[in-house]
Amino acid sequence: METSWQVLVVDDDDDQLSTLRRGLLYLGHSSVDARTAGEALALLTDGSTRIDLVIIDLSRAGKPGAALVAHVARVRPALVLTGLAGAADVIALGVPLLAKPFTPEELGNAIRKAMTPHDGKKEDK
Repeated sequence: METSWQVLVVDDDDDQLSTLRRGLLYLGHSSVDARTAGEALALLTDGSTRIDLVIIDLSRAGKPGAALVAHVARVRPALVLTGLAGAADVIALGVPLLAKPFTPEELGNAIRKAMTPHDGKKEDK
């Protein structure tokens, strides 16, 4: 059985959030939403919510995308959803990318890739 992760999803689009929630639930994961970079950073720093992985929609994060990804990647495993804009900046950070649109299987594979070096090394937050 695969590990169940608590995933912070950073996106300000209701349809995308709903799609990701359903996909994560289908894959056996739970999720917490943040509509802005500020909300995401607050959840990551206040310690009241366990967060194992952060999924960031690069085009909708509300803060220069690569800067948010760089900050998040220092404290948690991250996965970035993207089209083409900003992808080069994120690739340079070594954070896995998942191109939109994607299937639940592709989402699951990307989550496993993002979590592999961190499996069993989660912080208790």
